[in-house]
Amino acid sequence: MAHARQQTLAEILARANKLNCSPLSVAERIYDGNIPDVKPPARKKLKAFVEPVRILQQLDKEVGFSIMCPFLPARYPSLK
Repeated sequence: MAHARQQTLAEILARANKLNCSPLSVAERIYDGNIPDVKPPARKKLKAFVEPVRILQQLDKEVGFSIMCPFLPARYPSLK
């Protein structure tokens, strides 16, 4: 299992380098279906990573990250 994760991360990093963008951007694009999935498939597994990141990005835009930090676990239990 750990080997598959390492292989997936290596694929994401290689694709980010090729596309000249961040690994987060590649992960989001794979999750959104905008670029093909990597091998081994990661799209479904990226949900647990991409969605909380997007929640944090949205909250940062709305109220600022430093203000919201103490309240995150209460408002979004999945981030515990």
